Amino acid sequence: MCIRDRRHAVARYTAEVLQAAQQGSPAPCVPADADPSVAERLTMVRGAIVELMEREPVEPDEEDVR
Repeated sequence: MCIRDRRHAVARYTAEVLQAAQQGSPAPCVPADADPSVAERLTMVRGAIVELMEREPVEPDEEDVR
């Protein structure tokens, strides 16, 4: 897997985790078929976002509730 593909995989997964956090859903697990060169980074990203959201939960804006 080239560096561009690894970066894309991490960015895509990060977006999925952030979207789940924003919606109040559990963070998606690291895909079982993730390239080994990326899986460790995905695990780190997931943990960091989950920890951040536990410390600083997002309160929905009035616009988000409508």
